Amino acid sequence: MRFLCTFVVLCLTLSQRLLPQMQVESIKITTTQVGVSAISVNSLIAKTYKLNYPLYDYKIDTTTKQLFFSGRQKGESGSNNYLSRGFFAALSTLNDSVKWINESSLYNIRVSGNNLLLSNEVKSVRYNKSHGYDEIRYDSKIFYTIPKYNRGFVYDKTQENVLNCVNLAVGNTVWSCKIPKDENWVDTQFLNDTTLLIAAGGLHAVSIKSGLVWSFPLTTAIKTNRSFIYSNAKFKTIQQISSVIKTSSDDNIVRQIASNILKSENLIYFAAKEKLIAVTPAGKMEWEVDLKNYPTSKMLITKTDSSLILVNFGLATHSNNFVTWGKPFIITLDPQTGKILNQYDLSHIENLADFVRTDKAFIFATKNDVQAAVPGNSEIRTVLSLGEHKYGEFVEFINGDEYYILREGYFVPLNFINDQVNYFRADNNKIYGIEGEDLKYEYHYTELFKLDKKYKGKTILYNDQKTLITNNLFELLFTINLPDKNVILNNKMFFMSDYRIYMLNLDDLK
Repeated sequence: MRFLCTFVVLCLTLSQRLLPQMQVESIKITTTQVGVSAISVNSLIAKTYKLNYPLYDYKIDTTTKQLFFSGRQKGESGSNNYLSRGFFAALSTLNDSVKWINESSLYNIRVSGNNLLLSNEVKSVRYNKSHGYDEIRYDSKIFYTIPKYNRGFVYDKTQENVLNCVNLAVGNTVWSCKIPKDENWVDTQFLNDTTLLIAAGGLHAVSIKSGLVWSFPLTTAIKTNRSFIYSNAKFKTIQQISSVIKTSSDDNIVRQIASNILKSENLIYFAAKEKLIAVTPAGKMEWEVDLKNYPTSKMLITKTDSSLILVNFGLATHSNNFVTWGKPFIITLDPQTGKILNQYDLSHIENLADFVRTDKAFIFATKNDVQAAVPGNSEIRTVLSLGEHKYGEFVEFINGDEYYILREGYFVPLNFINDQVNYFRADNNKIYGIEGEDLKYEYHYTELFKLDKKYKGKTILYNDQKTLITNNLFELLFTINLPDKNVILNNKMFFMSDYRIYMLNLDDLK
């Protein structure tokens, strides 16, 4: 009798866990012709998984060889707003089948070591990778993980600005400390194997095992109700300066009034609204420079053999958009003492659109001109003037190693043609190449293909219409009529479209 009761309880528990998986219609599977081979007469046939809701997020797991993906229902037709209803699922690349699917209001996926974490804005849940049932529900949203130590970070719901380090395996809090939440994390860097540097309302060092080691409070954000001029800056370029992590949804704050964290020669450099500091790994202040009289904003700290360079861009973020804030400038300093060597006023650069660093200079662009600033030289020179009737308005710099073009039957990178050129895109959909102050090259944007990845001796390129696969000799192998982002797992190539996932078996491409 006791065995029977245990069996009944077990069945009820399993049914409750599996019930959400049964509430979503099965994903329909078909095949689709998606391209052609350039080396045979074969067409490329993709296995196609049709989704009920548009794809929202996806991650691959090399351990279990699964693709995890989520879908989320949109609001009114044409709206960018999402509803809380959605699903997430696991697709096995061992037999190319959907292993399980769950109806859920969780949509952000994180694979951290052995953990599959699903989150929305307020909570996170760990799910079983093999069967899709929930294993641990955490007190708040896990927004950062350290797979090596099986740790995650959440902010305490009951205590303001209290950061909790959580053991992902069991869900308990390992340690807590105070680190500002509303200012977001502007950057993170590992100081060593067990210590993490966090830039958020200052610079903080935390031990993964025991908590806060040292802290320097600084201002990296400001609350304001003023109106803003939105920036022309391309988020991806400026964002590469530091690894920003969103920890707050408050829209009335101007954020990222700070630099990246730079580690160099046993010193840690960081700049915020009011000062630039140099700190030892042990947390001793080596020197500081007062920045209160400077129009600080989003900054970059970098270093040459002889000097420390602080570049201020005149930008900040508000409601997830770049806005104009402060004024651009450059300061060069002695990295050992903090003594200011030179200052360069770039305030005439209004509404920065993009920048690129060369071996000798920083090149800044607005909608209407491209200018070069050379640290050590007070002269700021105009490289090229643009405008509606001349080249169009500037949009973004592009990397000549990442963009390919067809030349004499071969798909080669732009820098293969000439690696001394700075390339940029204008709003007339043309690409221009500047060498020095001379305009050397002009291409139409539709002629170019961007490098996606290299895989087993093959190069994968894409543009707005299609994806190409070439070999190491730059020769075309396959044309795939899908422009969507793709991931490769277990020699299967998945194209992630709105309502479809297309799968090509790379072993079959001949």
